[in-house]
Amino acid sequence: LAALYIDHVNGPLTTNQDAFCYFTVATWRDAAGLDDGFWRVTAEGSNTYGYAQAGDEIGSWIFEDIRKGFSALKNTLAPISNVQYRKKSVSTSEQGGWGYIVDNTRLLSITMWGAAEWSSSGYVAISARASANAGGDGSQNYAAAQAYRDSWKVTVGPFSEDSPARQLDVYFGDQGNTYFVDVDELGLEAGKIVKIGEIPAFEETSLELDWFPESEECPWALIGSPFAPFPQPPPNYDYPELGYRGGLSYLTKWVFTYN
Repeated sequence: LAALYIDHVNGPLTTNQDAFCYFTVATWRDAAGLDDGFWRVTAEGSNTYGYAQAGDEIGSWIFEDIRKGFSALKNTLAPISNVQYRKKSVSTSEQGGWGYIVDNTRLLSITMWGAAEWSSSGYVAISARASANAGGDGSQNYAAAQAYRDSWKVTVGPFSEDSPARQLDVYFGDQGNTYFVDVDELGLEAGKIVKIGEIPAFEETSLELDWFPESEECPWALIGSPFAPFPQPPPNYDYPELGYRGGLSYLTKWVFTYN
């Protein structure tokens, strides 16, 4: 059971919402109604509970307990294959009077974004973020701004051909940013795993998903200007990176049928 079946009764996330909650033997038994163990009937005809032993009678109660045990195993994490990555980024800088450059680098990033192209990337994280730095020595001021997006496209599966249909719940796990911003308004939370969508039940052995995130907009256009609240900075001052960075997990909710 360890790190295989998700505890749908106490989970699917831990109390801190920073990891998935897996069944232990004890929590699985509780969910299946097998707290005392399996129902045994001894050769003498007395009833007891525990593990089956040599000499036990065989009857329908054994199969009923097995059914209860398997029925409690409802959720797993989906396997992922055929992962594609892509990345888009721009960087620009300006020199001049402070009142001119504080916001102009951000605006230049937005303008440059439209002409920039996606490139393949081996970076695992999914992100939309932006950063900036600025400085000055009294005679010359400068500022620079950057914008980044990383996205991925995956195929969930393969599932065995005889496996039942399954629905997927999509979860995003934040990997940490200095200043977390849910740039694309996906409902993300800093430091937590959050459910952000569902994929309807399907029976195919694999399913190719769309690029995530769907948005291709420049993060600076969505974040707005971070410069206004700050005074002229000292030399080589880095403003914090704004945005989100993380990864996706696909919780498989098996659709069982009984005849």
